[in-house]
Amino acid sequence: YVLKLNKMELLPFHADVEIGQIIEIPIAMYHVNKEHKDVIVFTDCSHLLLDLNMDKQGVFTLFKEGIQRPGPTHCSSIH
Repeated sequence: YVLKLNKMELLPFHADVEIGQIIEIPIAMYHVNKEHKDVIVFTDCSHLLLDLNMDKQGVFTLFKEGIQRPGPTHCSSIH
């Protein structure tokens, strides 16, 4: 199915790592049918281009290549 994205959220993740280690931030995306109140979870949204911004510039470095992969509880992730 091709469905409209209505909701996106960052799922809980382990953020305490040593300097130089990678943090994986899982992303979940949903289609919400407003008439029937059905929520459909996207299984693979790894091909969607995301425009990301961070509050603390210079603290983290965003890896650009090969990072948006689905997992058992999320449809994409960023590192």
